[in-house]
Amino acid sequence: MFHIRIVILLGCLMLAACKNTVGIEPKDYYLPDATIGKPYRQVIYLYGAQPDSIILSTWPDNTKLDWQFSRKDSSFWNEYRGGHGDAIEINFMPVNNTSKEIKIGIWATAYSTMLLGAEAYKEYVIRLVPDSAKLVTKP
Repeated sequence: MFHIRIVILLGCLMLAACKNTVGIEPKDYYLPDATIGKPYRQVIYLYGAQPDSIILSTWPDNTKLDWQFSRKDSSFWNEYRGGHGDAIEINFMPVNNTSKEIKIGIWATAYSTMLLGAEAYKEYVIRLVPDSAKLVTKP
């Protein structure tokens, strides 16, 4: 009877050790501002269970935003966080248009044999600001 209890206890500990959530960082709603006419780069981190699918949506739709997903074992990830999760790198060149901000939605899901399903959704806003070096003030 004692052996059965040990086996059950070890099984519970093994299940508790599994990562059962997906998280997205940074936690803030606003990402750093983007200066119009200057390249913008931001890294968003995914932690917890390794995501199976990632959906990234932007508003306005005509935003020419490039993004790259990197697993934690890639050289890209090791450069930024020392190998403790996955990352999404966002790159674009802000242009002067009618919108003063860009909204980004990220949805990540993870499923496995030990995980019934985990998902995370996070929205971010990048404000577009004019290049102060190009602004000329008259005395």
